[in-house]
Amino acid sequence: MSGVTDPASPYFKDGQWGWDGTVWRKLPLIFGLSEAYRESEVNLNAGAGVNILTASTVPEGEVWVVTHIVAFNTVTNSSVVILQVYDGSTIYYLRRLLTPGVGGEVIHSAPIYLEQDDRVQAEFRGCVAGDDIFMTVYGYKMRIAE
Repeated sequence: MSGVTDPASPYFKDGQWGWDGTVWRKLPLIFGLSEAYRESEVNLNAGAGVNILTASTVPEGEVWVVTHIVAFNTVTNSSVVILQVYDGSTIYYLRRLLTPGVGGEVIHSAPIYLEQDDRVQAEFRGCVAGDDIFMTVYGYKMRIAE
């Protein structure tokens, strides 16, 4: 006999199969909240032109949910501030603000789901040498339970 009733089956484990009323089906992966995610990246002596602050990279076996990103320049008015996700090959833009003003916050506050190798970035264009630029990221981490 094969399927969920066969103890020799590789899928015969508690919680991996569910009855939908007609047939046994393999359940999706279970996520477990593992910890809060808070990170701050700062450059207190940015170079002239374009500067990018990059948060940590999501490791294998985790999914991170970012709920808020805040970025700002406290010295001069950057010409553009862009909040984005980078997966190692492609940039996904979240929020772009032209001339936010000195200390003007660029904020993204909607859930973003990050998988392995993804990371959040804040790109500051039009910086003056010596600018102080900041990015803070909030959310939570989940481990994938197999």
